Amino acid sequence: MNHQIALFTLLFAVMLVSNVSESSDYFECHQKDSQKEARQIREHCDRALTILNNESPQDNFKIANTLFRQNHIAYRQQDYAGITDQLSLIKTNYPDFTNQIENNYQWLYLMANTQMRTADYQNALSNYQAALKIGKNLNNNQYIAYNLNGIGIVYSKQKNYKTALPFFRESLIYKHKFGQPEEIANTLSSIGNTYNSLEDYRSALEYYLKARDMYQKHKPVTPTLKHHLAHIEENIGVTYNRLQQYPLSIESFERSLKITDELQEKGNQTKIFTYLASSFLGNNQKEKAWTYYLKALNEDNKSDKKNAFLWYELAKYYFQDLQLELAKEYVTESLTLALTD
Repeated sequence: MNHQIALFTLLFAVMLVSNVSESSDYFECHQKDSQKEARQIREHCDRALTILNNESPQDNFKIANTLFRQNHIAYRQQDYAGITDQLSLIKTNYPDFTNQIENNYQWLYLMANTQMRTADYQNALSNYQAALKIGKNLNNNQYIAYNLNGIGIVYSKQKNYKTALPFFRESLIYKHKFGQPEEIANTLSSIGNTYNSLEDYRSALEYYLKARDMYQKHKPVTPTLKHHLAHIEENIGVTYNRLQQYPLSIESFERSLKITDELQEKGNQTKIFTYLASSFLGNNQKEKAWTYYLKALNEDNKSDKKNAFLWYELAKYYFQDLQLELAKEYVTESLTLALTD
């Protein structure tokens, strides 16, 4: 009798520990604004799924919810492989999960984002449009803004820049309604990029400067925000260069380099050094220009893929220096690189 009581007690303890473990891992997996690294959160989700799948009866909603969260974290880690298959599995095997309006919206938005990142543009567009419809039905300004922005990005990726612009502009209207400076700045930057692609550099500069002002208003100053600032300074520098406003171009590139140094990021240094050299050359500072061409060449030599723009700029340098044979050699190489890109 005592032996049976001991066995039942042990069985109860094992079940209790198992339930506590599942509850703990499930909680940690779904904790919003968790300070844990994405890798740690995914580990909690993995353990929670293992326990949930071994339960009898199974809680299908919890399984679907945890699978979705697992893939959402994978997306944040830029680990896109397999996400669309997993999301399709959730919709097929756990329809009760995606039948809920909020869950269906989140499913569509994550699917669209993943498809956009993996260049499946037609399906991304379709899912952004479906998510946008739900956002409008819910009268949710954030949902509307994010999906208008997503549609704009898809059209930009497809080089339909004039089609993209109205979506970015409408997204901006909704982003102003919920007033997050970083989100507003991101869309201002996207509009700047679109004008840049249309070679309307003055309009591009206008929106890049607005984006920079908005990023600078954002508090606290996080590493992500600094990364955005470095990138927008780089874009401003490129645009000033194209407008032949070389001193302003140099200032922007130097600010970009300073921020990336603070973040201990390399960034696109070949591009920045090349544009800096180009701006110094345009400003009649040939020695400074040559210093940065050498830095750009040093970075370019570390890469498997040579930079056609750098070789074109070197051709310009040699042409101005009347070293015509070298200029011809470099412009020929630049054309070869551009054609094989």
